[in-house]
Amino acid sequence: MTCNLFKNPQTLKITARILMVIYLGIVALICFSAISTPKVNHLSLWGIPGDKIVHFLMFLPFPVLAWGSFPPKDGIPAWKVFLYVLAIFITGTLIGATTELVQDFLPNRCRELADVIADSCGIGTSCLALLIWRWLK
Repeated sequence: MTCNLFKNPQTLKITARILMVIYLGIVALICFSAISTPKVNHLSLWGIPGDKIVHFLMFLPFPVLAWGSFPPKDGIPAWKVFLYVLAIFITGTLIGATTELVQDFLPNRCRELADVIADSCGIGTSCLALLIWRWLK
């Protein structure tokens, strides 16, 4: 027995929007709260500091959730799909940059350009995956 719940595009869009709100809330909590977060600065992967990996992973889901929340119409030309994904990339990068700017005003946080770059890399990787998925579809 299979579940046909997500075969309806409207249900999928509503679900993606709910997940997007939850996701943005969690990102805000992680970026702005005074709660003690695990220190990952001592970790690294291929010489990349652990906190930059966390930023990369934290923004990786944004494009997929944005696509699902506001899906483009089927049958639009490839160049419009590219512009759509570019808009998602710019929006996500602006959100990442805004979180860093706000952190400059918080006593327990500081802003770092490298964090915005890591955020953008996560967003860009996911945007590239979306373009490849759409191209293969």
